[in-house]
Amino acid sequence: MARDETPRTRIWRLAVIATLAALMPTGALSTDSAAADSSTGLEVLTPTQVENTALFGMVWGFLKYHHRAVASGAFDWDGEFLGLLPDVLAANDCTAFRHVLTEWVERIGVPEVCLRCAEPPIDVQLAADIGWIGDGGLIGEDLSLQLETIYASRSSHRSQAYVWKAFGTGTPMFSQEPEYLDCPPLDAGVRILALVRLWNALQYWFPYRDQMDSDWKDVLHEMLPSFAAASDWDDYRLALMELLARVGDTHANLWSERDVLPPQGEYVWPVKLRFVEGELIVVGYEDSEIGPDCGLQVGDLIRSIDGRSVADLVEDRSVFYGASNEAARRRDIARYFVRGTCGTSEVAIERGGDVMTLDAKRSPGGVPRTFSNDRPGEAFQLLSPEVAYLKLSSIRARDIPEYLERAEGTLGWIIDIRGYPSEFVVFDLGGRFISEPTVFARITEMNMANPGVFTWEQEVILEPISPGYAGKVAILVDETTQSQAEYTAMALRVSRQAVVVGSTTAGADGNITTIALPGGFDATFTGVGVFNPDRTPTQRVGVLPDIVIEPTVAGLRSGRDEILEAAIRAILGDDADEGAIRDMTAQD
Repeated sequence: MARDETPRTRIWRLAVIATLAALMPTGALSTDSAAADSSTGLEVLTPTQVENTALFGMVWGFLKYHHRAVASGAFDWDGEFLGLLPDVLAANDCTAFRHVLTEWVERIGVPEVCLRCAEPPIDVQLAADIGWIGDGGLIGEDLSLQLETIYASRSSHRSQAYVWKAFGTGTPMFSQEPEYLDCPPLDAGVRILALVRLWNALQYWFPYRDQMDSDWKDVLHEMLPSFAAASDWDDYRLALMELLARVGDTHANLWSERDVLPPQGEYVWPVKLRFVEGELIVVGYEDSEIGPDCGLQVGDLIRSIDGRSVADLVEDRSVFYGASNEAARRRDIARYFVRGTCGTSEVAIERGGDVMTLDAKRSPGGVPRTFSNDRPGEAFQLLSPEVAYLKLSSIRARDIPEYLERAEGTLGWIIDIRGYPSEFVVFDLGGRFISEPTVFARITEMNMANPGVFTWEQEVILEPISPGYAGKVAILVDETTQSQAEYTAMALRVSRQAVVVGSTTAGADGNITTIALPGGFDATFTGVGVFNPDRTPTQRVGVLPDIVIEPTVAGLRSGRDEILEAAIRAILGDDADEGAIRDMTAQD
């Protein structure tokens, strides 16, 4: 036994060796070489290995959350996966593969049929995707019978060893998911385990599975070769990023590993970039002192970087940037365009009608934090005696009574949510704009007795709070309006005098859940469903503006805030003096 090697580590090492051996041609891998270098290259998985491994991963996940003994934690379930994976990979036809799985399930134990064990769900919003367990043509009649028996005898308990429902929020919480920090994720077994662990967590506990662009089972097949072939840490992390990007959820991410996203590097242009009218434009400086020194100016349109067009770069990078909609994806891609290696890049820009090329210099620093597009200055501002303004990115809940007092007598109040709220003010602020209890959202939650099912659980009601505000309300939104910001916008818009002004929001609402992955990574995704009061979706759709206004390149170059102008116009009327509106929105 190797020095300081625990029994658990030794078992893991042997499982990895067996996995690698199954993937390599006969005689290509020795025990000594695997122990010394677990990063030994893998052969490309054959179509049969991909098909069998994908089905094995689906069966393993089904049993993890449905089999009464497995769900109770009676088995080392990761160990079962790693122990059987070599046999699955070695099976050269469907008959051999089915025999491997049916023998395994028999050893795990098939209970007698118990038709009264599980509780059938009621008021279902999203049904479980488990029809495949009854497909004998896909998995074999014997295995199908085993799985259907296990399903009929599933537990009705409110918690399991691997997942439980958080009290008060309904969010799935994952436990007993080892990170295997002592076992490098370069091992094939670890990488494939990471894939099936995350895939099954999303298969059964993600409330927006029906909003995905692709059949989730197809994604498992398509991603397996990437996980099997990942040759280093970056390849492994990028494979995870690509898998999460396929979810179509802006909350789905590896937040601690975003350094691997392209473009990579520890240097940045100290500017803020944004896609406007399809163009990548410099909208500000991240650092006002060193920003101008990089060579880029506010208003510059970036056409290409080091000879590659922005359009081509966006296409290449999009596969790794997960988002609920294209507006949110481009928002994040724009943020990371500033990153690169030390030195300069040749950047083709359009400035003042002229096309030119310059060497843009990067400085040490990190990617700019997620910025807001709201108005600079104090949280509350009086734009005129008729128009009040409040931005939520710096709001303080305790100051709401003061804001109300200062807004008294105005014709309308602009609530700017083009950024993430600094505090949770959904009810404290929203209650000031209504006169009676009002439903502003519907929630769906996971059903523990029926993994994969989400049911309608509650209406979210806004209660009136006195003193209130009687004037018009204009709510400003754009692609930076995400999650809690969208939830806040949903609450504020139910006021009869409210109007939403702006552009597409990020389309990612609901509490975030986290699951640990091999290698010490934490993957996140949305854990509860948030819907409009009429049960129509918000995921990927966002909060739809009543008045659709998007910024223009010309407007940004001239220092205008066209969304704020439209909100003032909605309050004062279409015949309001345009010069006065410009004066209200002008920056000092």
